[in-house]
Amino acid sequence: MKVKELKVILEQCNDEDDVLIASDSEGNSYSPLSASGINTCEYNWNGEYHAEIGLRALTPELLDLGYRDEDVMEGNPCVIFYP
Repeated sequence: MKVKELKVILEQCNDEDDVLIASDSEGNSYSPLSASGINTCEYNWNGEYHAEIGLRALTPELLDLGYRDEDVMEGNPCVIFYP
């Protein structure tokens, strides 16, 4: 991904959303993008970040991909980047 592509993605996001990065392409674990400052991340005893990840809302495109109502969750909004 180029910086210009990242800028386009971030322009569509809410400025108050948390930014997470997945450890792998399957989304087995997540970490805050920056460890400095205040964040809403919760860590367990060994420092791993735990999150339940869901969709904000269903769109026709997501329905076509097989997502359903149970994939929509409430919580802290975030943007997730995968390697």
